[in-house]
Amino acid sequence: MPVSLERLIAEVEPNVITEALTRDCIQTNLTWLDLSFNKITKIQGLDHLTKLVDLSLFNNQITELENLDKLVNLNVLSLGNNALKRLDNMMYLRQFGQLRLDLTYLDYRRVAGADVQAAMEQHQDEMNELQEREEQAALEAKAAQEKLAHNALMKEANLDGVESLVEDMIKEDPEWPRFITVPGLTDAWNDVRDKFNVATEDFKAIILEQHSRKKNEYAEWKSVVTTFLAEKDTAAKVHLTEYEKMKKKAVRAIQASPGDADTQVLGPKVRLMALKDELLDLEQEAVEVLGELLQEFDRSYSEIAESNKTHFNTYFTQIRDLQNNFFAAMTQAAMGMYEKYNQENSDLESLPEDARILLSDKDALINSLQASHDAHTSRIDMLEDRLVSTELRSANDLNNQNALWSAKRNRDRISEIINYIERNMLELDELAGEEDNGEG
Repeated sequence: MPVSLERLIAEVEPNVITEALTRDCIQTNLTWLDLSFNKITKIQGLDHLTKLVDLSLFNNQITELENLDKLVNLNVLSLGNNALKRLDNMMYLRQFGQLRLDLTYLDYRRVAGADVQAAMEQHQDEMNELQEREEQAALEAKAAQEKLAHNALMKEANLDGVESLVEDMIKEDPEWPRFITVPGLTDAWNDVRDKFNVATEDFKAIILEQHSRKKNEYAEWKSVVTTFLAEKDTAAKVHLTEYEKMKKKAVRAIQASPGDADTQVLGPKVRLMALKDELLDLEQEAVEVLGELLQEFDRSYSEIAESNKTHFNTYFTQIRDLQNNFFAAMTQAAMGMYEKYNQENSDLESLPEDARILLSDKDALINSLQASHDAHTSRIDMLEDRLVSTELRSANDLNNQNALWSAKRNRDRISEIINYIERNMLELDELAGEEDNGEG
């Protein structure tokens, strides 16, 4: 029976311990686990038991163990009477990735350093092979992570699909599989592909630099806005502090002389209404300045987006020119091959079937060439349209997002001011009412 350690205690006392609590408890606190004399065939979740010191799986039906190397604190391990493969001595644990274990006891017997060394020497080849596999796996994992990061950057910079354009053109070309059966017909593609790649690398460098400009522009704008609003908040706090001091003074005076409550609250009430005007004036200034900052950012950011649009157009024009040159070169080569293989005593029959069919009909050959060219140019056009649209839309969306944020900030601040004024006016009225209540 497979055992999930995350449910182990919950199954024993389901009414006392929740599964979530069990999981947290097991993963953080369990130091000793004894599952001996069961019929366990597979055990899961060992990698979560990072504090485990003593583990006993004696007398089960376990055939393999995984993630023992995650148990860095494990000191005592019992695996006897299981069906583990080739577990004839401690170092065969390395077969399961367990060499990193630093055991003191294995199957209730103290682990001798000499035995460990002997086992290492006996199985050195296997250990070396496994280490090589692990190193290769680590390199592949690192490469995969770097590729993910690179792809994320390409998408963030609006370059998604640019690097794969050449391969995509061929992949989506319905005629290409037939063309490559004709010897020499696609030779010009190698030179064009190299030129494609050079143009693409230059283009990527430009757009990535522009991407950095956009990020810096936004960060600088955000910093200016944050600093400005902090200054306004500081000014508002000065006015608020003045009022709060006056209110506290009035409260103390009323406590000392309740009969003068009406008189004592007049000053704070007048100051409160003045405070309202001061806070609203500060907010109006903030709205005006933020509006100017938003317009300035909108203009600067949109200029970068429009500049990028020009870069996109320039790049794709260059790509179309390369494609047109390739189409012309391949058409010329195809016509020459058609003439060559349709002469008497030609070796047309020695070509693959697709090549023979392609070179036997001039009109069909021309149509195939045109279909291939159309597929390539269509792929170029689609990518350009998508990237240009994304570039302009992203800039517009960001500017709209900033405008919405500014409007919401203003609404929230106005609401905050009004609520503060109304709440304090009510408090002052209540203070004044204490005299009436006392007289009544």
